[in-house]
Amino acid sequence: MPTHVSANVKELKELGKNLYAAMRADWEVNPNAPSLPIDYFKPIVAWFQAHRDDPSMMDDVLESCTRAGLFADDRSELQDYATGTLFRNGILDVERLWSMTAESSGEWGDDVPLPVEYR
Repeated sequence: MPTHVSANVKELKELGKNLYAAMRADWEVNPNAPSLPIDYFKPIVAWFQAHRDDPSMMDDVLESCTRAGLFADDRSELQDYATGTLFRNGILDVERLWSMTAESSGEWGDDVPLPVEYR
């Protein structure tokens, strides 16, 4: 029998998976990190833009880490990373997140500024 899962739960699960991908792509956490695919970057920024004024936003960030389907150690590490590195004082560090993407570097390794629509 199918179970009903609310849109909010699905949204938080997806956010948690995207945040985990960001953590794995952060060279300060993982020195051999691959670039963060833009397909993970965009939903994180879109979620933040849609929820930045919500007083329970940081609670949702923590819940998303729980819903990402990770083992306890990874979940705890993700919660620390999300609240201590990516979301400081309730504000997403979009510049840091952008710097993890391949799109943040030009063809010759020069920095590409964060596009206006993500600010």
